[in-house]
Amino acid sequence: MPLPWIQHHPTTFHLLTLPTLALLYLLTLRHLCTLRLQQPPYNRLPPHRPHPSQRLKRNIQVAGTTIAALLLAFPLLAPIQDPLLTTVARTACFFYACKILDLAVMRAATPPTMMTEPASDETPPSVLHDHPQPTRIPVPLPTRPLPYHLHTLHYAYLLTTQMRYHAFSTLHLQPRRPAKPHHTYLPLLLIPILTTIFPNPLTKSLLLLLTIRHTLETLHTTLHPTCRTPLFHAPFAATTLQTFWSTHWQACATPWLLSLAYAPTKRLLTPRLGAKAARAVAVVNTFGLTGVWHAWAVMPAVDEAWAWTLAVQVWAWFVSLGVGCVVENAVFGRREGGWVRWVGTWAYMLVGGGVCWATLEAHDRTGYLEVMGRWMTRAS
Repeated sequence: MPLPWIQHHPTTFHLLTLPTLALLYLLTLRHLCTLRLQQPPYNRLPPHRPHPSQRLKRNIQVAGTTIAALLLAFPLLAPIQDPLLTTVARTACFFYACKILDLAVMRAATPPTMMTEPASDETPPSVLHDHPQPTRIPVPLPTRPLPYHLHTLHYAYLLTTQMRYHAFSTLHLQPRRPAKPHHTYLPLLLIPILTTIFPNPLTKSLLLLLTIRHTLETLHTTLHPTCRTPLFHAPFAATTLQTFWSTHWQACATPWLLSLAYAPTKRLLTPRLGAKAARAVAVVNTFGLTGVWHAWAVMPAVDEAWAWTLAVQVWAWFVSLGVGCVVENAVFGRREGGWVRWVGTWAYMLVGGGVCWATLEAHDRTGYLEVMGRWMTRAS
């Protein structure tokens, strides 16, 4: 619950915290840019220092950890009454808390390098599919003071707004995507109609996925209109659990999921369990962190007495998806499936999602479903 002072001064609280958090976030990433510029090929070192500053690195890590804690505390302290806005705040704050931990803590030793493509008369291909990547080189460092400061600001802005870091050396690849983006409008037309005719937890789960897709795609296009690769690739055409998450879905959280969950788990367990078993546990652990994120976000949807029940169901559903990916890989490898596996994959996902949705409908006491229904109808 918000503290008494915050309850009596909600506007002042938001005016103080939101700009402060945004400023601290950008300043930390600007310092990360400064640390990157102290390393090759730039070597912009302070006077009389032969190596990049270890003190700056530690300060960045402390700042990143502090900002992550403040972001996670904000939805708990903020006097937000609307349940949908509370869910949005929790989703965004958890996402950016993990993102700053990834960038400022896990990657502080080797910060991302801003990259560019050499000038060419040809249209450069997308870098997220199974084709040779275009040659990319580090962005040249401006020599004048003002362009230099603009460069660090631009670096911080791109790291904040790009999900897959497509302008950086840490670009997250989705290698199985085809070279040409695939657009289909059938789900956009069919799913709302099915939800209207058959309003059950399964169709509502499909409508939620559709809404998430088009909301994030619109936001991505608005922020990065020149990006040649859309966030999503025909998600409803996925025939396996593995391809849904690795190829068809948006992978916005994949960079920090890999650095905060997958890589540490695999590194810790490989000497003890072997590479194959460690990888399987790491996959499940990664889905577990995703489940914590989504479970925390949906808790405001129901009364406090049922909040933890819904949260555990959501978390368990994501963990089961990780287990499903591991089993699927053990049985079928990475082979694409046909229509039978397509039906099985979507039945597996929708049954779990439908159970969570049924709990939400049965125990909603906040008006969450009514507000969310209006929002999804507008977004679709």
